[in-house]
Amino acid sequence: GLALLAARNLTALQPGRAMRALHGSEPGALASGVDVVGVKVRTFVLSALLAGLAGALYASVVGFVSPSLFTLAASVTLLAMAVLGGTGSLAGPLLAAVLLTLVQYLDALVPGLPREAARTLQSYQEDVYGLVIVLVVIFAPRGLAGLWQRRGPAPGPEARP
Repeated sequence: GLALLAARNLTALQPGRAMRALHGSEPGALASGVDVVGVKVRTFVLSALLAGLAGALYASVVGFVSPSLFTLAASVTLLAMAVLGGTGSLAGPLLAAVLLTLVQYLDALVPGLPREAARTLQSYQEDVYGLVIVLVVIFAPRGLAGLWQRRGPAPGPEARP
């Protein structure tokens, strides 16, 4: 929650505006006076810092960290969350993480779903996530965030005929 709040506030500040400018057009950002290399380095450092904090938090919750905890399935799940969530929004990746996490608990969420059916669905979880990644990259390259932004704002009274 704290990282999400910090990221939301960052978008309103000068560094966030520089990141958005760079995301939109690197030559345009350079022409506008944005220190392109500096923004890229600071963005990389910030993302590494957040990843490190997430790892430290995970280690404190789990109690220990081992390479065996970080499997291919875990990597595919995280990649699916990022791709499905999309870019340019904080809500998109958050929604994708919630949706894909809920899939793991289908047997508890869907009353009457036979345990065997839930286990079968969960055994194909990585395959489904891989399919989601491919479909999103092909049909909705900006993910849920892009689909939401494409909808645009609801028309106000002045827009109605």
